[in-house]
This record gives sequence, C-alpha cells and structure tokens, in this order.
Amino acid sequence: MISTTFNRAILSACLVTLATAAIIQQTWRVDYALVNVDGVNKSTPVVNGQVPGPTLTGCVGDHVRIRVINLMTDQSTTIHWHGVKQSGTPWADGVPGVTQCDIAPGHEFLYEFKLDRPGTLWWHSHTDLQKGSLYGLIVVKGDHVGTNVHRREIPMVLSDWYHESQQDQLEGLRRKLPEPFKWVGDAQSLTINGHGVFTCSETTRPCVEKQPRYIDVDEGRLYRLRIVGASSLSHINLGIDSHNLTVVEAETTLVQPFSVRYLDVGSGTSYSALLKTYTRDELDRMYPGHNGLFWIQTNVRHRPTGARGLAILRYSFAHSNKRPSRPVPTDWPAWNDTKWSLAQARAFKSKRVVKVPKADRRIVLLGTQNRHPDGSLVWAMNNISFVGQQTPLMQSVKFGIKGETEQWVSQPSIPHPFDYNKTLIDAGLSIMAKRATHVIRLRKGEVVEVVLQNTRALGGAAEIHPWHLHLHNFWVLGYGDVGEIWHEKVNYGDTSRAVERNMVMLYPQSWSAFRFVADNAGVANFHCHIISHLAMGMRVDFRIGEKNDIPPMPKHMPVCGRAKRRRHRNSKLTTRYFDF
Repeated sequence: MISTTFNRAILSACLVTLATAAIIQQTWRVDYALVNVDGVNKSTPVVNGQVPGPTLTGCVGDHVRIRVINLMTDQSTTIHWHGVKQSGTPWADGVPGVTQCDIAPGHEFLYEFKLDRPGTLWWHSHTDLQKGSLYGLIVVKGDHVGTNVHRREIPMVLSDWYHESQQDQLEGLRRKLPEPFKWVGDAQSLTINGHGVFTCSETTRPCVEKQPRYIDVDEGRLYRLRIVGASSLSHINLGIDSHNLTVVEAETTLVQPFSVRYLDVGSGTSYSALLKTYTRDELDRMYPGHNGLFWIQTNVRHRPTGARGLAILRYSFAHSNKRPSRPVPTDWPAWNDTKWSLAQARAFKSKRVVKVPKADRRIVLLGTQNRHPDGSLVWAMNNISFVGQQTPLMQSVKFGIKGETEQWVSQPSIPHPFDYNKTLIDAGLSIMAKRATHVIRLRKGEVVEVVLQNTRALGGAAEIHPWHLHLHNFWVLGYGDVGEIWHEKVNYGDTSRAVERNMVMLYPQSWSAFRFVADNAGVANFHCHIISHLAMGMRVDFRIGEKNDIPPMPKHMPVCGRAKRRRHRNSKLTTRYFDF
C-alpha cells in the first residue's frame, strides 16, 4: 500500500545537505505475488510484494544505487527510470535491447544514476507488458513549490488494471494468421494508489466487493498532489468533487499555476497540483448537508468505454467510514471531446521564460496501424514497425558490431504523405508495413524538431498516442486542431513559455511538435506509451553521437547477443544466479 503522505523531514534534509549529496541504496526483488487490487485475485509480477512498488524519494544530486533481483522463473525484467535524463549514465536507462540485456530469471542488475531535476517522476518495467503491475513513484525534492504554506504531500498514482495475465494479453497481440488477433480491450478497473473498485457481477472469477479507500486531509490546508499516469492503455481524467486543483508542475518543469476542475492524466505523464481544503465553516456555507466526505474519481477519455476509479477525500472532522452524502459528479468532459483536451494541453506555460533554439533538422513521423505480410496486426512509424536485434543497440554501437548496425533502417520522413484524417485504405495505400530496427542517427549537440502525425486505425478508430522520449527532455512547440494537417509553414507562435517535458500527447487526427537538443550520447528510445502499441512496434530510436561520445560501459554491465564475443569475460563478472 502506498503511503498517502510524505515525511516533511525529507525536504529539510535536502535543504541542509545541498553541498553533500546522499547515496540511496536499495534492493528491489521482482517476483510473482498474489494481489487483490480490485476484489479479484491475480498472480502478477511486483516489486517487493506491492502494487505500486516502492517510492524512490531523494534530493537533486543524490546518487542512486538500486540492485534489482529477478526472482521470477519464467520471465526476464528491467526497470526504467521515467524522466531521469541519465546524463552521463545512459547505460542505466533500463530499456532491454537498447541500453542493457534483460535481467534473466535468477539474475540481478545494479542501476546507478543521479537524481538530476526536482519534481515528480516515476519508474516502471520496460519489459513486455509488465508495466501493468511493476511501477512506482519517484519524488525528487528541491523545487520548493509551496514550501512556505504547506507541509504535506499526497501521492496520486493513477493506473488501470486487467484481470487477464500479462502473458496472455501479449500472446493475443502477437498472433499471426490464421489465428485471430486478440486485442487487450478496456481494463476491468481504474486504480488510485493501487486500489480499485470493481462490480463483482461483471465477472465469473471469484470476487469480493471492495470499498473506495480514504485519503485524509485537514481543513484549511494546502496540499501538494504528486500525480502520475501509470496506466497501460487508459487516458485518465482526475477530479475531486467540489474542489479545484491548481496545476504547478509538469514532469519536473514548474508551470504558471492554473486552476482545473478536471485534469487529463495520460499514460506516462506526471504532474504536481495544489489542493486547497476548505474550513468547516466554508463547507457548511457552500455545501449544506455535506458530511465531510467528497468523491475522488477517475474516468477514461478518448475511448468510448472504460472503467471508473473511486476514492474518498475525508476531512479530519468527519470521523466517518461512510460514503459521501453528495452523489458522484457526472459533469466530467465527454470521452471524445478532443477540443477540451487540446485547450487544457495548451494551458501549460513555463513559469520561466525560455529560449527555444532554432532547429538544425526536422523529422516528420506518421503513426499508422498496418498489417505485416505474416498476417499480424502492427503499429508503425513511417511504415516501419519496430523489431529489435540480438544485441542491445548501445552495445552494438560501442563494440562496432556492423553485422547488426547495418540492419538498422533510417526513415525520418513520411514515405507517402497523405491526409491523416483518413485510413490507409481510404487513401488508396497499401496497408502492409515492414518490420525493421528503426534507428535514426543524430549528431551530438544537434537541435532536432520532431513532428508527430496521427491517422486513423485500419478500422477507422481515432486513437490517442502518448509519446515518451528517453535520455532527454524537449520543448513542446504546439498541437494541431482536430482535422488540421501539418505543413512546413505552420506557425507555432510564441514559444517563450514552452514547457520542457519528456511526454507529449498526440491527439486523434492531429499533430504535435517538439524540439530538443540531442546532447546525451547513446541510444534514446522514443515510443508510444500505450504498452500494447509499443509491443506491436510503435517506436523509433535515436542514435546520438558516435561510439566515443557514449560514456564507458560500467564494469558490472552484462553483455549479450553478438557483444558476448567482444567482451564475454565481463558478463561472467556481473551476472549472478540464485537457486529457487
């Protein structure tokens, strides 16, 4: 169970020890556990027996050493530190097939890196669909948001939950003809801090009805909510009955505060928002008949169906285990109101003035749903559905393994420009995509502008795609209106308040654009954060710099694939096996 408050002593410790960074050492054990998140038992991979997993809390500059031991007997795993730039430590990014080998059953891996920016981040597995249960919060202290007026923080880790096993879901996604493709479908429940509410009559599995959990607050106080979108598929919308939230941070960047009734929280995103609680007199005056309990709810947007998550905000004077006297609000934005989402996305403005550098090059990427000649359904970027090689990409670069790097495909422009309000079939184009290792080379220090465009799926559905760039942050330049087609003369307007982020939403039938400095040498994974889409190939990687630009491989780093021939002795030094 995740704690709903943080120790105020941590901030004081950060302020006292700015000159001497701490060393954070932890051991995380990944294994199956029988968990009951929403009333239905499920055996699933977890860290240290809990969902969400441990919260990593520290200060800017702290050195992190986390030993991850894989105790599972049938699955590999990895951990990605989502939003940590890994400047100088790209080998710790935690992406199998890119920065490291999988942590095989019975083996371990030591992640070492520094916490580089204050704010709200998170961690999760980057192996197959494990993100559905292997995730947790990262809190990096030091941005001083509201430190003079509040002393408590509340985590809000939002996710979705499936009753079907991750392996079964993955098998359905990768079926080839004549076997029918099996989509994962909508999640059975939405969770808030690892707790969901599910109607047992909707399943034939053994089930016990669970009640919403309470989040306790005092009257007349200001709280900082640390909000993370940890979902596998769902684009989640968060709201608290009768209370507004003031958004103050997006993925470590402080933004000009703005008030919302509901907040869109897409997969991979993270925010801080301030919650001002009322005094009892104010509540009595504004909401007669209240009982000091208010609904916290999450809903699914940009999909026509989906579950609902519930928790209860409980004032200290309530002293009640009852439900709120007020009904669950029904005024949330419509699931398909993309204009509402775009308006909120455009409301984010950096708190400080920034100077976005001029781009040295532009890369235009189009996301499409395709078929592969083997009959499988895939997602592709510029008609390439990503598949990896035997050797992690950074090891291939570092060891100069031409046999693999020569197989990389670079296609930084759309092969068939067309109206992305249409499907491929509507546009009269082939629906077939090739599978390849899609890697685009960038010079170190190059300023790169990326334009993402979103067409309809083969069946006509208009999907949303949350995109995440590893090893870098970027400035969000703008979003296109629904149906607006991007062109080279698009004016992004004033970018002096562009927000620096690691996530950008690509809305249905729209475009998004961002710019970044490719200053962190290595191989940066860039992908849709819906894990089923990622598993189906919706990904591009950027190779940044030459092999001598990439920091030396840590001595403890295992090697695999063809790299074993180049440094086989290193893997013997670093891999340990545990008897089960």
